[in-house]
Amino acid sequence: CFVMAADDSIKLMGDSTARRLVLWQCSNAHPIMVQANADRDYKHCLVEDVDVIMYQLRPSAHDWMLASSAVIASVRSGDSHIEDFTFRDIRIESPYLFRVIDIYNLDTAKVTAYWLGETSPAKHTRLQNFVFENIQVNSPVLYFKSLVRSDYPDSLSKVTFQDLVINGTR
Repeated sequence: CFVMAADDSIKLMGDSTARRLVLWQCSNAHPIMVQANADRDYKHCLVEDVDVIMYQLRPSAHDWMLASSAVIASVRSGDSHIEDFTFRDIRIESPYLFRVIDIYNLDTAKVTAYWLGETSPAKHTRLQNFVFENIQVNSPVLYFKSLVRSDYPDSLSKVTFQDLVINGTR
């Protein structure tokens, strides 16, 4: 399957599989995105055997863009549980990448966008069991390192990387 998009190419919303795809990502959004702003749980997703062809313009200095631009992204503001997501056998080629992976459970008092719901210490996402296996990246320009973090304590756990190779470096 070939997908060319100017918004999120694959939006993962739980109990789904995306396999044997070629994604040509235009200059907006993410090739692979865990749905960002709903107050519901998303579980059991598999993305495997995917080629990403991407050219991403340098994002604006807006805090949302700086926090979210990536090939594989889960930038969350919903009150939910996100768990058991596997990303396997993914090949990424681009002359420029802002960031490869972005798993960020954000505090909307720090990072805002008009489509995000408000978060708080009592109402935010819990993320667990994210697995990244055999990810190959070829890009002469990487603007930022991958981001894996949560603005809320004890709400991000069990993130595993195995065989992540960026420009020949494991």
